[in-house]
Amino acid sequence: MLTSPLTSIPGKFRHLLRQVRRRTRSRSVLELLLFGFILVGAPLIVGLVIAGHQIRTVTGQSEYLFERTTDLNRISQELARQLVAVERAVRQYRVLHDQEAEASLARQREAFYRRARMLMAMELEPDLQERLEQLVAREALLAESVLTVNDGAEWPTALAQGYRELEALSRAITDQVDEMAGHDLERLAGMGRSARTTWLVLVGMIVPLAIGLALIFTGLINRPVRRLDQGIRALAQADSAPIEPVSMPRDLRALSVRLEWARRRLQRMERDRQRLLGQVSHELKTPLSAIREGASLLEEELFGPLNERQSEVLDIVRANTGRLQDQIDSLLRYNQLRGGLELELDQQVSLDDLVDELLKDHALELTARTIKIQCAIVPNLTLTGNHDLLRTALDNLVSNAIKYSPLGGAIRISAVRAETCLLIEVADQGVGIAAGDRHRLFEPFYRGQAAAQGSIPGSGLGLSICRNLVEAHGGEVELVPRPGWSSVFRICLPVHSSEEVENEN
Repeated sequence: MLTSPLTSIPGKFRHLLRQVRRRTRSRSVLELLLFGFILVGAPLIVGLVIAGHQIRTVTGQSEYLFERTTDLNRISQELARQLVAVERAVRQYRVLHDQEAEASLARQREAFYRRARMLMAMELEPDLQERLEQLVAREALLAESVLTVNDGAEWPTALAQGYRELEALSRAITDQVDEMAGHDLERLAGMGRSARTTWLVLVGMIVPLAIGLALIFTGLINRPVRRLDQGIRALAQADSAPIEPVSMPRDLRALSVRLEWARRRLQRMERDRQRLLGQVSHELKTPLSAIREGASLLEEELFGPLNERQSEVLDIVRANTGRLQDQIDSLLRYNQLRGGLELELDQQVSLDDLVDELLKDHALELTARTIKIQCAIVPNLTLTGNHDLLRTALDNLVSNAIKYSPLGGAIRISAVRAETCLLIEVADQGVGIAAGDRHRLFEPFYRGQAAAQGSIPGSGLGLSICRNLVEAHGGEVELVPRPGWSSVFRICLPVHSSEEVENEN
């Protein structure tokens, strides 16, 4: 069975694509870029070569046609003038009949023949060549009759008629030469138009081809780079999906394999860290409970009365064990949140009751630091969520505000409903947050410059836990500017339609 050559083209094209893919897969980024530049530049170079050839051809033809046209016009004009000179020499010979006049006639005729030969040597049209030969032949016949016939007349009618015919034939030759020059100019203009059309066609074909090849190679490089960028961004997530290795080029494929190795190692480290936090927190709770129990027994003076110095030491022990208990609880809560603890978020929570509980818990601390509380909470605001988790999230913000507020300062707690969400703000008049700390506020274990310089106690988990708890409720927490306050944290919690009806009622 015979196969047409056209039917094999798709198969050959697919084979070529497979070869290109195989070769690009084994190349590095630099080699792929160089290959892309060469492949994209090849059509442009071909176009420049073709354009240069066209320009060279048009230039050569224009020079040839210009010289040819100039020579034709010049020689044809000289031939016409020389014919007039021959006629003048004939008239002079007919009058004088001496050797000097005959020699002058011979010179003029020789000059005429020389220009006729020059004109005949050029590329002429057949009819022009025939006219030129006819002009030379008639001039020869007239010259022979002038030299051989002597009828006594100075200028016979036959000679006058013959030279008028020669003059008319010469003008016809000159006109035809001018017509040839016009045709040459039209031909030259046609070559220019043809070259311009060819160049436009080349530009129309080569430029889209070069752009298409550039886009193809950009995609070949950009696609694996985007995948690597997504993989690098996914490294920040503990439960990120595996990073699929890119197919090409070679060095990016190796980099994707290394990124997958780093992702697995980070996941193992994150699991080990969570396991360590959980184990350490649980292991610390047992001896801490024993210490607190012993301190309670001493405070009750079950083993005898305590003097003033011993009571001071006991107060210090109780205060530090309480602070240590809070930090252990924060670690346990953070570890539970990071471990994907399932939360019950179907409770009806009243913001008024929630804030009242927080203020009662911090009443002694607020009184000791003479901090004023400003409450601006819209009454009867409720939302669906987990009471304890929301209380913990808000408590972390209030605790930070108390720690960083100066003696005699003020803290403002406000809550309003805005369209489909509840906005809760906690503001203080403390030292504020440095610009360099703002982008890392919610990172776990990160403590800003103010905490480090002021030796303010804390674990750096409060804001991170607050953000995780708020996000578990579908909301978000952020730092917002507010005139008159140093730090303002805003919690935005979504409100469902049923809650909106209850709030309105």
